[in-house]
Amino acid sequence: MPTDAPQTADDVAAGFAALRGAAAVAPLEDRALLRVRGEDRTRFLQGMLTNEVAARKAGEGAHALLLTDQGRVIADLGVYVLDDSIWLDVPAAARAGVREALDRYLVADDVEIDDLAYEGVALRGPAAASVLGGVGVAEAVDLGEAAHREARVGGEQVRVVRIDDLGVGGFHLWCAGAAAAERVRAALADAGAVATPGAALEAQRIVGGFARHGADYDRKTLAPEVPSFERAISYRKGCYLGQEVVERVAARGHVNWRVATLRGEGPFAAGAAVSSGGKEVGHVTSVAVRPDDGSTWGLARIRREVSEPGTPLAVASARGPVAAEVRKDER
Repeated sequence: MPTDAPQTADDVAAGFAALRGAAAVAPLEDRALLRVRGEDRTRFLQGMLTNEVAARKAGEGAHALLLTDQGRVIADLGVYVLDDSIWLDVPAAARAGVREALDRYLVADDVEIDDLAYEGVALRGPAAASVLGGVGVAEAVDLGEAAHREARVGGEQVRVVRIDDLGVGGFHLWCAGAAAAERVRAALADAGAVATPGAALEAQRIVGGFARHGADYDRKTLAPEVPSFERAISYRKGCYLGQEVVERVAARGHVNWRVATLRGEGPFAAGAAVSSGGKEVGHVTSVAVRPDDGSTWGLARIRREVSEPGTPLAVASARGPVAAEVRKDER
C-alpha cells in the first residue's frame, strides 16, 4: 500500500495510532474504478457478482466478489449504484483481469465497461466522520456501509463512500484526477487527519485480518476460505457465477483451508512455512511489524483444523522456528 508520505518510524507509529484512535489520510493507490453502463448493467452484474445488486438503489452499495465458474476469487469489489451507471471499486492490480472476466460473459447485453480515471483518497479511523464534518460533509456520518454521495472537499467535487476496508471504519473519496486528490488530502489534513505512510496501513490491514489481492488470495482461493470476504457473499440472492461451489461449501459446513491472523513471538517472513506438532499446515502470506509494540503479525493460509483463535503454531525463520498463535482480528 504505497503512499508518498514519509516512512520514518515515528511517522509510521503516528499513522498507526491515528488509524486506531483518530483519523488517518492517505492516497488510495491500491484501488481503481470501473464504470458499467447500459440498460442491462444491473441484470448483468446481478448474475456475475456474489452479492445483491438489483435491490440496491442509487446512492447505495455493497461489497461483492467476482468469481470464476469454479468458485475461485478473481477480485474483491465495492459496488456503488448511481442513477446512470454502476461503479466497481477493484484492486488496481486486478483491474485488467476483472474487465477481461466480465467481457467474457457479455454476449448481446447492452452493457459498456470502461476505466474511470479517478484518484482515490482514504480517510480512516474513529474520528474520520468528524474530520469530514470539519470540511463541510457532516451528512456522511449517516451513510451506511458502501453507501455514497457527492460532496465538495477542498473545493473539489468528490464521491464519498462509507467503507470499512482495513478493519477500521472510514471513507473513500474519489476525485477527478491527481491534482484534485492532492487538494482533497490537504483539506483533510488541515481538518485534523494525520498523513499516514503505507507501512502503517499495511500493519493495520494485517492486524485487522483483511486479505489483499495477490498476497493473501488469488485465483486458486475459494471465497469461503477468507474471513474478510464473508460480508461480500449473499446466500439469499439468485444465481451468480461460481455460486454452485460456494453453496456446496456452505452445505458441507467448512472449507479445508482458512486465511488466519497470526501473532509471532519473534520475526518471520512472508512465504515461511507454518507447522503444528512438527507437521507443515500452511504458509505465511503477509507480514507486518506492529508499530505500537514491535510485535510481528501475519496472515497465513493454513489448514482449517488449526485455524481457531488460540491455537499454537510454529513459523519457520532463518533463526529457527518462531512460536506463534492464531489470533482474532484486532479491529
